[in-house]
Formats: sequence, structure tokens, C-alpha cells
Amino acid sequence: MEACDFIRGLLAAAGLSDSQQRDLGKALRALRTASGLTGETIARRASMSAGKISKIENGRVTSSVTDVDLILKALGVSDAPKAEFLKTARLVDLLAPDTRCTRFSCP
Repeated sequence: MEACDFIRGLLAAAGLSDSQQRDLGKALRALRTASGLTGETIARRASMSAGKISKIENGRVTSSVTDVDLILKALGVSDAPKAEFLKTARLVDLLAPDTRCTRFSCP
């Protein structure tokens, strides 16, 4: 069994599909866009670079739980949706803390 297949199995057991975890960056971008804020504004509020925000939103890097939390705080997301986003981010972080072989590197 490939590592990515194993991770997909764990995600499914936890109630998260591969597409849900892969789309975390897209969902963060949708929240930002709906809020009417630019990547630069969120970056400033989250103490990140605009480039990092862009890479997270476009799936070019795997975001850490801390990254997701900072972005959600910068967006002013309420507790219930924030908990769902952080659940996904924590699970990804827990399952692949070193290799980050998760939503972006698995086929």
C-alpha cells in the first residue's frame, strides 16, 4: 500500500474525503474573496507574506494548522466554520507532519 493510499484511508475513517482536504486552500480563497479582502490585506493581518497566502490558496504549499488559524482569524471567521477548517488542518498535520504527503502531493 502506498503512503498516500494509507493517508486517504485514515482521512476517510475520520470522515474527511481526499477532495475535502485537497480543497482547503480553495475554500480559504473563497472565504477571502467573499469577504472582499485582498490577499495582501489578509497577509498583513495574519503576519504572513502575500506570496505565502497565494501558495496556500492555490495548493502549492501545505498549510500548517497555525497558518489556517491565522488566516481564519484575519478573515474574522466565526467559531463553527473555523472549527471545521481547523479539524481538516489538524488531521492533515497529524497524519503527515514530516512529509506533508497529503492533499497536494498525492495523485
